[in-house]
Amino acid sequence: MKNLFKNEMERALKNKGMIIALCVSMAIILLDIYQNAIGVRLHMSEYQKTYEYQTPGLYNRWIGISTSRYHMVLNFIFPILISLPYTISIYTDIKRNYINNVVTRIEKKYYFLTKMMVQFISSFLVVAIPLVLSFVITAMILPVEHPLKAAGSYSVRNSSIFGELFYSSPFIYCIIVVLLDSIMYGVLGCIGYIAAYVLDNSLMVVISPFIIYFFEYVFSVFIGKISMRVCYIIPNFQVGDIANVIIKLGIIVVLTMITYNMKIKSKSIV
Repeated sequence: MKNLFKNEMERALKNKGMIIALCVSMAIILLDIYQNAIGVRLHMSEYQKTYEYQTPGLYNRWIGISTSRYHMVLNFIFPILISLPYTISIYTDIKRNYINNVVTRIEKKYYFLTKMMVQFISSFLVVAIPLVLSFVITAMILPVEHPLKAAGSYSVRNSSIFGELFYSSPFIYCIIVVLLDSIMYGVLGCIGYIAAYVLDNSLMVVISPFIIYFFEYVFSVFIGKISMRVCYIIPNFQVGDIANVIIKLGIIVVLTMITYNMKIKSKSIV
């Protein structure tokens, strides 16, 4: 299984899909940095004169916790980007009967488990890498301030998840933001794992996480409930929404495990 995992991770990381996903996300992040970090830096002297409590800094302008238009765009397209590196390989393995060559060397359950793990990890990395790079670049441009509640210029509120932590240990809060975002999108990416075994269209398989993400948002708005889309923007993630999000992510996890168990118990190889 170790060799299979290594080979599958190479397939996920060393392909055009991963390059495209990272390039698109980094392009959005660089636009955000140009407007919200460099723009502030160029006019820092003016901000120092007009801001009574605190001038804008890293924790005010980093895309991971800001409410900029680019933050919204990034969270809108992440469900598509997370599918690009690896989801299609699951689908093509099925169509090409690649598993026929694998099961002669390893048990079928390890094959499907590896595919599921790599799907999650690749989706996780598509989100984590740009967010981390954005944090580092923004920190190189803007001062690293300590957030003050009195400033009133931060999107994080006390009612937000880990809201108090943000104002006491903002760096730890940012680490949690990256981890939470990446884990939630990693779980969402597993929808592609399910779709690869259910659908017979490669395009639909790739965009399946986005379809679920979008329709869940529309349905939640229609019935007046909080959607996962809002919670994926961590500063808007309220403590009272935790149960709702856990249930929805739990459903994806359960469906993924059901798909896994069905495949390993199936008499058919594929």
